[in-house]
Amino acid sequence: MSSPKDTSSSTAKGYEPQAKKQKTLRLEAARAETYLAPNQPGRVPLNKVSWHPHNRGGQGIIPFHVHNLAHAICTRGTSRRQYNQVRMVEVPEHVVKQWLSANHHKSTLNPLLASFQAMSHTGPLYATLCRTHFVEAHKLILEGGRRFMDQSDGLRFELVNWDCEGRLIQSQGVVATVYSAKLWEDNDALLALMHESNYDESEAFQIVYKARESIFPLSASFAAR
Repeated sequence: MSSPKDTSSSTAKGYEPQAKKQKTLRLEAARAETYLAPNQPGRVPLNKVSWHPHNRGGQGIIPFHVHNLAHAICTRGTSRRQYNQVRMVEVPEHVVKQWLSANHHKSTLNPLLASFQAMSHTGPLYATLCRTHFVEAHKLILEGGRRFMDQSDGLRFELVNWDCEGRLIQSQGVVATVYSAKLWEDNDALLALMHESNYDESEAFQIVYKARESIFPLSASFAAR
């Protein structure tokens, strides 16, 4: 039988109850809000946005999910109520080149993704913290001529006539909440905000803690290449 002394020693060795982890996640997500950019742009053009490599537990982006969302948009329209604002972080200048190169490489290996050639390489650039696949789906649609799963008989990706929000996204960009580049360097706060935005709390804390064990901070992973 474990004694009270045994229990306290296990806590001292690093054991954290789930409730404590969830509280930590909420605090770190709240800290992320201190990095909100003072001047919000409203909308950010699609060619200024790409995915963050920590998205989806380090997968970055899932091509099949992108096509499923593009199919839904082109049949039911863009739901502003469902997708709301896209949270994104400005990419620090010292990692822009490596970030663009990594995402370009992934898009080259995954032809189902939108062409990376349209991506801007100048001025402020942003990585999505949520709605990543929604943004990529709209990029596919903007290309023109793309079809569902790139199959010749697949649905042609084009907006339905009544999709006013979709046309605004195509011409002016997604409605965005932008965080400064300082958030990029605060890995714990960034992960907490990213997963809080994409999952419910019980899923989020499990994914965040797993990610911390398996993913280096982005700046460190680039430095190692």
